[in-house]
Amino acid sequence: MLRARQTVQVAIETTTWTIASVFVCALLQRLVPDEPGLLAAVLSIAMLAQLNRLQTTGKWLRFLRGSLAVVFGLVASALIAVPLTISNPLLFRYNTVTGPLVFDSLALSYLPLSAVLAFGAWKVTHLAKWLRIGFAGISGLLAGFYVVCEIRRFWRGPDLSVGGVTQPELYSYTIALVVLCASLLVVSLYLRSHVLRKLAMAATGLTIAKVFLFDISGLEGLLRVVSFIGLGLALAGLGLLDRSMSRRWSGISDRPADNGGGEG
Repeated sequence: MLRARQTVQVAIETTTWTIASVFVCALLQRLVPDEPGLLAAVLSIAMLAQLNRLQTTGKWLRFLRGSLAVVFGLVASALIAVPLTISNPLLFRYNTVTGPLVFDSLALSYLPLSAVLAFGAWKVTHLAKWLRIGFAGISGLLAGFYVVCEIRRFWRGPDLSVGGVTQPELYSYTIALVVLCASLLVVSLYLRSHVLRKLAMAATGLTIAKVFLFDISGLEGLLRVVSFIGLGLALAGLGLLDRSMSRRWSGISDRPADNGGGEG
């Protein structure tokens, strides 16, 4: 009897989530017809809702929820592929950016899905590790693409497909990379995540390579020297932060051993 009630409850919840997702998609399509990224975010919420209940249902209900999650995920992937390909403002001149800087059509296209996937990677803890890493990776890529597009819009205007890259735009990308490195280090310290720390070091290496391969080539004389000094100070600060994290983690890991040795 209890299992029958659970089956009915799960069926009602699944149907409710599905109908709600379809309704919100239809509403968004009417209000904002040219933003498939929003629809992808809604369907991703429905996907995460199904994945979140997998561990509390029986075998056949898990199969049903898993199948619905796959369907929602595939449709969301197809929708987000549109602003990344045929509607990509970096590739085609007719896809100009509209709205105020930061809170514009770029934000509607990429940030909602990025936020949903980041939330799923953070909160849906019973999922396989590779799936959570995948959600986090896609979220980061979408957010990074949004930042790149916003920087380009700031310097080049609403048409992002214009040719060439100016020096100020190049330096802005470098500043964004330095901020990313620092943010990853701080978050890795808070979460004590060695994976994020390695990503921060990889981003630091990418920043150094970008500076030497692209940024410095357009500078001469005193400006080049000042740029080297600024980059050196920023990277030195990141190095000190990383060293401080290493000492702190070492101290935390050594405390139980010291206490155990004292008791023995």
